[in-house]
Amino acid sequence: MQLEDTLKTLEQTELLQILKTAPNDRQDRIRASLQSVNWQLLETALDEIHTDADTWFYHDLEPPILSTPKKIVSLSDLKNKPLACVILAGGQGTRFGFSGPKGTYSLGAKTFFQTHIEKLQSFSALIEAPIYIGIMTSESNHKETTEYFEKNSWFGSKSLITLFCQKSLPLLSVEEQIILRKDDSLLLGPDGNGGLFEAMRDSSLLDNWKKAAISSFAVILVDNLKAMPFDRKLLSQHLLNDDEMTWAAIKRKSAFEKVGLFVRFNDKQFVLEYSEVDPKIAESTDSKGNLRFAYANISQFITRLDTAYRLSGDQTSWHAARKTVEGFNVIKLERFIFDHLLNVNKLSLVEVDRSSHFLPIKNATGESSPEEVVNTDFDSLIYCNQWRN
Repeated sequence: MQLEDTLKTLEQTELLQILKTAPNDRQDRIRASLQSVNWQLLETALDEIHTDADTWFYHDLEPPILSTPKKIVSLSDLKNKPLACVILAGGQGTRFGFSGPKGTYSLGAKTFFQTHIEKLQSFSALIEAPIYIGIMTSESNHKETTEYFEKNSWFGSKSLITLFCQKSLPLLSVEEQIILRKDDSLLLGPDGNGGLFEAMRDSSLLDNWKKAAISSFAVILVDNLKAMPFDRKLLSQHLLNDDEMTWAAIKRKSAFEKVGLFVRFNDKQFVLEYSEVDPKIAESTDSKGNLRFAYANISQFITRLDTAYRLSGDQTSWHAARKTVEGFNVIKLERFIFDHLLNVNKLSLVEVDRSSHFLPIKNATGESSPEEVVNTDFDSLIYCNQWRN
């Protein structure tokens, strides 16, 4: 299909007009920029966000069922058994006033990346086995992230760290038009963490970890500085219950906290995104006045490698988020990792302590900002204390 026909199908009237009237050299620049667009993916995403989401089941939602491990595994159970962890790091730090990749932001003497990697290195020493690290970047920050790790000599773990890139899609104006910068390059954004397993498959990371005898791996967000990839309760439940996935859950602070809600419908437990959930659900209380849906998602979990392989072929739902990027008010099309829960056959939710597991950096000032964590001690040994007791 010719480019103009594709643009017509997607109702990109602004680009069509520019290509019709612009000088030839500008048309060439724009066409070159548009070559990278996955038009089929964009069309699918737009079709989905224009379809009303199913909410008929809302009145039948139940609170989630949480699990407690029957026993707690010991360090001896893990000795010489390699593990792995993925750090989701495709975003920039613009929301808290930083222009580079989130992971390269420094709080005190350490960056987000260094904080997480030192935790993993300390735990690796405890179990006397390697911990492989995958870092999912995006097209907007892959080069800078690579340069950061090279500058820091990969923290002495180059053979264990792999950077891999998630897909990107054009960011759209509020009129759903593709946005061009002044130099006629496209304003792009990562397609959300829902494409994690697909990106791991396409980069051969799943294959490489399989060769390294990895059977399970953890997933954390780079901007949650207190994330504990191998929390003792979480890992115990995962291993002893033979879960496909085991997700961490924390108690919500209030009905208005910007976190996804764990819910249950029939035999499925899943997450409702905070920006999309009906306020009546988020604010509902039980007979004692407590939040009925009391547990929040922090996008921290452990999954089996074979489950990641299976889910890498699934297409999760598309969501539309409104953001400000480079001074533009945009619609960002993205997929969420938690939407995979609907296709997980054996899932456990495990409550973890909020104060020791959740410290996201999202804003420039106030709550969830760098100023909130100035006095926080991130000594990596604290992470391992729960395994020494």
